[in-house]
Amino acid sequence: MTTLTLSLPLGRFGTGFGKAVSATLAHWRHLRMLARTRRIVADMDEHMLADIGVSRAQITFELDRARRRRPLD
Repeated sequence: MTTLTLSLPLGRFGTGFGKAVSATLAHWRHLRMLARTRRIVADMDEHMLADIGVSRAQITFELDRARRRRPLD
């Protein structure tokens, strides 16, 4: 019986693929965290926002800015 082996440069392929998957998962987690934060802030009334010293417009601006950033920055 003959055994065939396939020799691929798995080190290079695996590393790049693993980094891409890791980056995609990190980005997905980042977007989920932002969506959860957006839902929490949407439930706050104006008095609660005033207590923490921010306006609804500031929070929207910061969440939109955070969405454009990469998660590990």
